[in-house]
Amino acid sequence: MRGAAIAVRELRHTYAGVTALEGVTLDLPAGGFTALLGRNGAGKTTLVHAICALVRPAGGDVIVGGASTADSPRAVRGQLGIVFQDPALDARLTARENLDFHARLYGVPRRE
Repeated sequence: MRGAAIAVRELRHTYAGVTALEGVTLDLPAGGFTALLGRNGAGKTTLVHAICALVRPAGGDVIVGGASTADSPRAVRGQLGIVFQDPALDARLTARENLDFHARLYGVPRRE
C-alpha cells in the first residue's frame, strides 16, 4: 500500500446474492493512468463505484490518498478524477447547467 495513490484490499461485493467482486486487491500509483478491461459482468463498474465511495462493499478496504472510503467518502471523492467511456453530460442542459448540476452532486459550495 505504501506509495499507492489508491489501495484496494480484499474487496468483496454482491448484488442480491450475485458476486460482483471477490477478493480484489490492487495498488494504483500516483501520477498514472489506469484502464479497466474485462467482459460484461466482470465487476469493473462495481470496482469503480467502490473506489469512488458510491457503493459500500460487503468487505475489504479502499484507501484513496490516505482516506478510507468507509470513513471519509467525501474526502475520497474530492481527490478523484474519472473519465468515463461515454459522456456523462445531459445534452438538454447548457455547459453551465451541467457544471452546476455536477457541483451540487459533489457538494461543492455555491461560491466556488
